[in-house]
Amino acid sequence: MLKIQIFGIGCRRSKALKKNLLEALNGLPLFSVRLEEITDVDQMIHLNISGAPALVINDQVVAEDAVLSVGEIKDVLEAFTARSAKPFQLKQIIVPIDFSEVSAAAYQYAQSLAHIQGAALKVVHVYHPEYDTSNPYQSEPLGRFDEIKRELLHDFVLNNQLSNGSGAVLTETKITEEVLVGFAADEIVRLSGSASTDMIVMGTTGASNLLERVFGSVSSHVAQKAQCPVVFVPVDAEFTGFKEVLYASSYPKAEQLLIGTVGNFAKLFDARLHFVHILGEEEEEGLIAQQMHAIKVEQLLSRVAGIDQYQLVEMESESIVRGILRYARKNHVDLVTVSTRQRSFLEKIFHRSVTKRMLFSTNLPLMVIHQ
Repeated sequence: MLKIQIFGIGCRRSKALKKNLLEALNGLPLFSVRLEEITDVDQMIHLNISGAPALVINDQVVAEDAVLSVGEIKDVLEAFTARSAKPFQLKQIIVPIDFSEVSAAAYQYAQSLAHIQGAALKVVHVYHPEYDTSNPYQSEPLGRFDEIKRELLHDFVLNNQLSNGSGAVLTETKITEEVLVGFAADEIVRLSGSASTDMIVMGTTGASNLLERVFGSVSSHVAQKAQCPVVFVPVDAEFTGFKEVLYASSYPKAEQLLIGTVGNFAKLFDARLHFVHILGEEEEEGLIAQQMHAIKVEQLLSRVAGIDQYQLVEMESESIVRGILRYARKNHVDLVTVSTRQRSFLEKIFHRSVTKRMLFSTNLPLMVIHQ
């Protein structure tokens, strides 16, 4: 439910704002709206509104002494809808493992994250006997092989549990285990669609030689197809909190819908959000348009998403990935975030050589948010 209020005195500008609002609502998918027109000066004073007409959504002043255009109102409504529909919560984290050093690092990273947020962990191992080149029990019946996998998973979970400073295991975190038969990429994507799954934390390579032939194939598939946020963890990464979160932006209009999701994630950790756009040579002609997008994004970040700690940055670089990494290192970024809407950027990220540089030559985790 969106509560929309127009504050005014029935003047020409107030009527123009109402007309634009109704047109904007008519052009968007249907959702529940309660619309009010308010002329009471005391209510305007209570909300510290400096001038009429003003537009207030869910008790937040979006515009005052201004007549927003239909397009501007649509952007605001979309961002509010995305924000209210997708609150970021961390109650259960899925950790796919393959018994490798990389997955052990991801599991330990997830334990620290879950401990801070009070989330539960489900550690999952997916195998397919016909393609599991690490299977030393090819002659064993499938039931026996499944039992062996469960034993290996249980030992893995116990042997890689984190301890606190005094050496005691972090027992506060609820950890469950599950063994699944199938192809890893497909099963992980299926798990991501569960209503109980809030996030997936995983490494980026498999222990199987078959997977190593197509470097990062599971990671790439999960990154683009999963239905929840996925954090990819380099082997040397240690979770120390998310104080500085970078969102790699390409400024398309549709991306504005993600601002609420990204903002809620940053607020969950009381983090500063770096909204970074890398300008390439192909964008020089559209520089004015990009600057207009930047202004609109800044308005949405502060007024709509309610983000107080943010930095809006536009910079040039011959390479998007190198530009992001350079900025991240300079500003001590803890997490880089991208959207699945940025298809070309994702393809660059998960290209073999780029992935190796970005996720293995640094200790910088990458989170992919799915629209």
